[in-house]
Amino acid sequence: MVPVIQEDLLHAIYPHYLEAEEALVQGDVASARLSASTIEAGARAYPGGGQLASAANRMLNAASLSAQRQAFAALSEELIRHVEAAGVAGAPLFVAYCPMARDGAGAAWLTSMPVVRNPYYGSEMLTCGEIQDTIGKRNTTP
Repeated sequence: MVPVIQEDLLHAIYPHYLEAEEALVQGDVASARLSASTIEAGARAYPGGGQLASAANRMLNAASLSAQRQAFAALSEELIRHVEAAGVAGAPLFVAYCPMARDGAGAAWLTSMPVVRNPYYGSEMLTCGEIQDTIGKRNTTP
């Protein structure tokens, strides 16, 4: 099963969010910018998505990988809030958290797998963090 965010525009944004997350894990500034651009466009079409679009815009225009990672924290916070409100069907989504991100202030991100691949540190500390929450229910039927 795959996670289905119960709001079409958010569901359309989510694959691009995963691309941005992976780009940050890999340290790929250009790919992160491309994903942020697509997220921004989708968020602008989403009612109430102004802060989500602003966070994506900050990530798009960030001058460095470090700045992109800072902007990704705000983007993730907004997306988590919207996804929790919309709900998830099918497979759950997971909220991972790194206590060391943002100079020790911590930051969360969404992931489809209950495995930590830290976008805030990439290869430096790929597994730093933990799964803190689940959005949606696990399907327990065989």
